[in-house]
Amino acid sequence: MPAVKVGSLQLYSEMVKLIEEYGSEVTELNEQAIKNVAKGVAKDLRKAGSFEGSGKFRKSIKAVTVKRRLGVDAQVGATAPYHRLTHLLEFGHAKANGGRTTAFNFVKPINDTVEKRYREEMEKLLQ
Repeated sequence: MPAVKVGSLQLYSEMVKLIEEYGSEVTELNEQAIKNVAKGVAKDLRKAGSFEGSGKFRKSIKAVTVKRRLGVDAQVGATAPYHRLTHLLEFGHAKANGGRTTAFNFVKPINDTVEKRYREEMEKLLQ
């Protein structure tokens, strides 16, 4: 293939056209990937942990996506009034009459997989 000489201004304008053409498409796919990963993480968190109880804490775990100026943020967590329990269950806490409760390490293992899940989801959507 022969080399083609292109001026820097022409190259810049071509790159701007490509970004404008594909930028919004990639942004939409990014938002979709974030939402899909957040839903999957919330589903896994509801299943994780060996703690027992009424099940209200598990049911309160939700995935919320928030549009920001530069994209979309996803937050996965328990809704009120159970959101305070997450830290106590994950790390344990002191009991009123002395001693400590058992820590249920259920958030960290799932949190460690989020970046990999996002990459895989984004690759799947871009193909």
